[in-house]
Amino acid sequence: MKYDNTKDINMWKAIIEGEKRKLIENKLCEITKDIEKNFSFKNDFGVLSGNLGIAIYYFYYSLYFENEKYADLGINILKYTFENINKVNSSTFSDGYSGIGWCIEHLVKEGFVESETSEILMFFDNPLKKEMLHNVENGLYDFISGALGEGMYFISRSRNSNAKKYLNKLIIGLYNSGIKDYNCGLKWHTIINPKLNLTGCNLGLSHGLSSIIAFCNKLMENKIHIDGVKKVLEGAVNYILCQKEVSESRLSIFPNFIIENLKKDNSRLAWCYGDLGIGITLWRASRILKDKDLEMFSIKVLINTTKRKNLKINSVSDSIFCHGTSGIAHIYNRMYNYTLIKDFKLASIYWFDETLKMAKFQDGYAGYKTYVGNNQWSNNLGMLEGVTGVGLALISAVSDIEPKWDECLLLS
Repeated sequence: MKYDNTKDINMWKAIIEGEKRKLIENKLCEITKDIEKNFSFKNDFGVLSGNLGIAIYYFYYSLYFENEKYADLGINILKYTFENINKVNSSTFSDGYSGIGWCIEHLVKEGFVESETSEILMFFDNPLKKEMLHNVENGLYDFISGALGEGMYFISRSRNSNAKKYLNKLIIGLYNSGIKDYNCGLKWHTIINPKLNLTGCNLGLSHGLSSIIAFCNKLMENKIHIDGVKKVLEGAVNYILCQKEVSESRLSIFPNFIIENLKKDNSRLAWCYGDLGIGITLWRASRILKDKDLEMFSIKVLINTTKRKNLKINSVSDSIFCHGTSGIAHIYNRMYNYTLIKDFKLASIYWFDETLKMAKFQDGYAGYKTYVGNNQWSNNLGMLEGVTGVGLALISAVSDIEPKWDECLLLS
C-alpha cells in the first residue's frame, strides 16, 4: 500500500476511462431522460429527498456534458421552490429549510447560479436557529432530521455575522448533552428502537455519532473558531475508537449501535451505517487533528472493507447512494482521490461495475429501482434513495470535476 499523506486533497481526477467511460455516459443519458420524463413540480423540496437534489444533479450534468439546457432546468426548480416556499413545512436537512438553504449557498459558491444569498435566506435564519437549539436540547442531534442538519445550514451561512453565534450555542448544547465516559471519551444516547423503548449510542454517519465528528470536521476545516469544538471532536473520536473489535470472526470492525447488555452487532457496507462511513469520517478527523496514528488506523479500517464483496452478507440490495452500490463506489472514489491508494481505486471501479449491473428492471428509471423491503421495489428520483444519487456518483467516476455536492452527505 502506497500512501502519500502530503497530497493536495482538493484535486480530483476521473477513475474510469475508455470504453467503460462511454458505458457510464450512456447510462447517465438514460438516467437524465427518465428524470425529465418522470419529474413533476411536486411539493417535495428536499435536497436529499426531492426537487433540489434533482436540481443539483442537473447542474453537475450540465457542467460535465456542457449542455446549458440542464442548467436551465435546474434554475426552473430553484424558481419553483422559492415561489412555493410557504409550502415547506419542515426544518430538516433532508426535506426542509436547512437543506434548501445549504443547496442555494452551494450552487452560488460553485458558480452554478449568480445571486446574493443574504437577502434570500435571511428569513430562514431565526426559525432554523430556534429549531436547532430546541432539537439539541431534546437530544435530537440527528444530521438528516435534527440539529446537525440545521447546523450545516449555518456553516454554509458562516459569512452571516450571527451564524457563528448560533453554531457556538449548538456546540455548547452538544457538549452538555453528551455523556462523559472518562475511559472512552464522549457519547450521546438516542432511541434505537421506539417500539421496544430501546436506547443506546448510534455510531452511524446518517443518524449517529459519526455525523457529530463530521460536523466538527466541517467547522474546523472552514476555520470557524468555536470554543469547545475540538473537545467535542476528540471526545467523539475517542468513544468510537473504544468500540472497535478487530477479529477474524467479525465482518466489520465497528457495530451499528452500542446498547447496554447486548452483543455488538456487525454493520453493513454502506454510507449510512458501518465501517465505510465511520472510516472516512475518522480519516478526515485525523487530518484536522494532525493525528498520524488515527490516520493510519482509519485507512486500515477502509482497506479492510475493500475485501467485503458479498452483496447478501453486506446487506447490499440495490444501487442507491444511502446503502447501495453507488454510495459504496463513491466513498472509495473519494478515498482514492484523497490518498491515491490503489486499493480504493480498484474497489471503486468494482462497485461502479456492480452499479451498472443493478440496472435490470424494465420498468425502472434507467433500469434502476430502490429496494424497500419484503421483496418490494419502487421507483425513486431522490438523491439519497433514488436514481439522482446514482447519477451524481457516476458523474464523479468519469469526470475531473470535484463532486463538492457530497458535502451534503458529510463526505467533503
